[in-house]
Amino acid sequence: MKEVEDIERVQKRASKMVKECSGLKYVDRLKYLKIPCLKYRRFRGDLMMKNGSDVQSYPQLKKPLCTITRGHNFKLQSGKFRNNPRKFFFSNRVVSVWNELPDVIVEAANVTKFKIMLDNYMTDFDFVYDYKRDINI
Repeated sequence: MKEVEDIERVQKRASKMVKECSGLKYVDRLKYLKIPCLKYRRFRGDLMMKNGSDVQSYPQLKKPLCTITRGHNFKLQSGKFRNNPRKFFFSNRVVSVWNELPDVIVEAANVTKFKIMLDNYMTDFDFVYDYKRDINI
């Protein structure tokens, strides 16, 4: 967490240099400049690496046995783990959020469209600009 705070501190200082933003709070400066916090950018990168067709690369993830699901057809299911390192591995961190995404976003034609639609969908959530908040949909 210390590294994240160090990077956010640099971003805070740089965003103060913008004349229009100098009197705003940090979160409001990020919203004005449309720059998400580092925590969200890392989270978005994890989601981009985890798409429904990539399940074979991660043996700890599997598609659910039941094909009748609410939402999109690319739902993922993580296994049960006894130790924390595997439990918090990046592919498991995003499973619950991935399963909650709307099908329009998950079924995007390419990565660029996925990023644009994901960012548009996430703009209403507070954790996009506030790095101290937990990521949950």
